[in-house]
Amino acid sequence: MPDTTAAAQATAQIWSIQVSDSCVVCGACVPVCPTDALTLEDNNVDVRLRITPEDCIHCEACINTCVMDALHFDWGNPEPCIAAASAWVHCKGCGEAIATRAELDLVRARLQAEFPPAFLEFTENYCPACKYRQAGMPKGH
Repeated sequence: MPDTTAAAQATAQIWSIQVSDSCVVCGACVPVCPTDALTLEDNNVDVRLRITPEDCIHCEACINTCVMDALHFDWGNPEPCIAAASAWVHCKGCGEAIATRAELDLVRARLQAEFPPAFLEFTENYCPACKYRQAGMPKGH
C-alpha cells in the first residue's frame, strides 16, 4: 500500500515551473529556455506546451518573457507533462495556421467592445495575405 502521508507526498514533488490557465500557448517562453525544459508539440491541429521539470534550472527566462503572466514556480509533479494546449485556427482562404484558439479568444475579448462582430470574425478567420486579397487590394500596395 502506498504511503500517503504529507511527507511522502512532499518528496514526490519538485520545485518547478507551473503554467496557469491564462496561458494562450503562444510559445514565447520556449525559445528563451536554455535547457529545453519547455517545448511545443505541434501536429498542425493543435499545439501543446510540454514541461520537463527535471530539465528546469530555475533561471526565470520563461517567466520574464511571458506577457500573460501564466508561468510561475511552485511545487509540482516531477514527470514531464502537457501543461497547456490549444487548437490551431486555420485561415479559411489558404489553410495556414493563424494563431491558437486561446490567443484569438483573448484578442476578441479585448476588442469586442470597439469593433463590430463581422470585423472580428474576418480578422480571426483569415491570414494577412488572404485578408489583403479579400479586400481587393491591387498588387504592389
